Amino acid sequence: MLTQAPPASEIQSQQSSLKALLARVASVQADCTKAETDNEMLQTYIDEVTKSLAAKS
Repeated sequence: MLTQAPPASEIQSQQSSLKALLARVASVQADCTKAETDNEMLQTYIDEVTKSLAAKS
């Protein structure tokens, strides 16, 4: 049994949706990478402050 292909407009619409979704995924990945970098920087800062306070004790 052969099924009928969806209309070209539906295919184009789905392709546009997929492109938008891929763009959103890339954006979220960039946000996560930035957050990871920021977290590493903050952890380094916390470690340095902790060492500084420990040295004063």
